[in-house]
Amino acid sequence: MVSICRDSRLHRFVAVLLLLSFALREPAQAYDLSDAAFTVRMSTLIAKVNKYKKNNDECGLIKVLFEIKSEVEGYTGEKISLNKMVDQAGKDLSKSGRPIQKSYLESYKRKLKECEKKAEKKGGWFYSVREHQVGSRPYVFAKKTNKSPKEESSKVSVPVRMSWGLTMMLVAGFLARIPLPMCQRAAAALGAYGAQEVYQSWVGEEEAKERKEKQNAQQ
Repeated sequence: MVSICRDSRLHRFVAVLLLLSFALREPAQAYDLSDAAFTVRMSTLIAKVNKYKKNNDECGLIKVLFEIKSEVEGYTGEKISLNKMVDQAGKDLSKSGRPIQKSYLESYKRKLKECEKKAEKKGGWFYSVREHQVGSRPYVFAKKTNKSPKEESSKVSVPVRMSWGLTMMLVAGFLARIPLPMCQRAAAALGAYGAQEVYQSWVGEEEAKERKEKQNAQQ
């Protein structure tokens, strides 16, 4: 049986990994951190993240993820690849002793790509959302509507809670690139939280597989 680690040391360790992976770089600074407008915008975006976190609203969280990405790219002066960010999140999880299947990461990349395309359509945000129950916690997330059932069934789908955690880790990764104290604090907290959500989702998937294997063995 897979055991669930609740040690706060895991949170701190993953937070350190995130900061090392995402923040310990010296990108070209395009924005002046003394710019009050930039600081206000980042403060507003962090408040949005906390709001969506409280409501378990991944649809809103993904939307603000792209807003933060835009701000960070403006600050660093470089185009940042979401795929590389997802790969780095996977490496960070592996370093912390909590690896997840590559197929889940690839599924999550496809989901982000679809969301990004929708976000770029005439400046609109065309999400079809519904509530999904994970344990005792409802999550609101983007529902895929442009794929045939046959095509979708041939691909591994990232579990909802795992997707939620990965999105949190990406938000943390972007915030960690901004050397404002509020961004650094938020990055550490959200990164640790997201990593734990991914791990808890992985535990649930593994336990479900074990139960299924036992049921098949008994038949």
